[in-house]
Amino acid sequence: MSRPEGTHRDGTGGNADLAAVVVAVAVLDLLVALQATPGIVRAAVAIPILLFVPGYAVVAALFPEDDGHADDRRHLGLLGRLVLAVGASVGVVVTVGVALEFTVYGFRAVPALVGINAVTVLALGAAWRRRRATDGRQFGVAAPAAFSRVRSILVGDGRVDAALSVVVVLCVLTAAGAVYAAPGSVDGGSEAYLLTESDGDLVADDYPRELIVDEPTTLHLAVSGPDGASEATVVVALHDVDTTGDGATVTSSTELDRFTVSLDGDTTVTEHEVVPTVAGELRLTYLVYFGSAAADPRPENADRQVHLQVRVSDA
Repeated sequence: MSRPEGTHRDGTGGNADLAAVVVAVAVLDLLVALQATPGIVRAAVAIPILLFVPGYAVVAALFPEDDGHADDRRHLGLLGRLVLAVGASVGVVVTVGVALEFTVYGFRAVPALVGINAVTVLALGAAWRRRRATDGRQFGVAAPAAFSRVRSILVGDGRVDAALSVVVVLCVLTAAGAVYAAPGSVDGGSEAYLLTESDGDLVADDYPRELIVDEPTTLHLAVSGPDGASEATVVVALHDVDTTGDGATVTSSTELDRFTVSLDGDTTVTEHEVVPTVAGELRLTYLVYFGSAAADPRPENADRQVHLQVRVSDA
């Protein structure tokens, strides 16, 4: 007998799981907005969400159907989705982070959250649409049956289910613990980004793209260092970049300025003037070193870097 459209193989059709993803994303956004929330509380809530929710939305979009049969257990059920969601979430976060490194914003909390939100929302929309397009075989969790289904997953119908559930929980806890206990393994919480002044406020927008040789342009560089760093050395340069090959290659570099930023555990914003000395289609680059600068400053040996594509004219 065929199941009614919009129902799960056990009669628990619905989109309670997608609604839960929306709630989780809202909670994550709220945590980032409420800066007064203790760090340990934000980490305890945000890390599990980041390690599961974006990936679950992606998995829901990729697998809208319940492929099970009434007489066996051959289907991608909730447990399988939980396992895939952890790996997919890591993939989403890493992909967003890598993409941001090629922008002026860098891998910072707010831009990263915007990117993760965008991926999650798009995946949710695709999941909802694809579920509606299935012919009575869509995967779903109805709100009244959500508790019983989660309990069934956690308790299981046998030793294999219980063992798999333990593996999933251990994977999530291990990943979360690694992220929280060793935040300095990547960049120690350090970041660098450019700001401009707009109506008396500093914003990460409206960057100058047209510069003139020997004419100063005011910018603001925000830097926060890893634990234990007391100062940062910043090298400002104009790079001529060749993008015709695989990736970007710096063919020439003209250093414009070099200054030291004192770090006090918080984000330090330094106002400075950029005075171009050469013309062309160039990349304004800030190379940030926590401590002394390298003898030969270049993007490959900088602790952090910020780029801004500009056109410099002679007049």
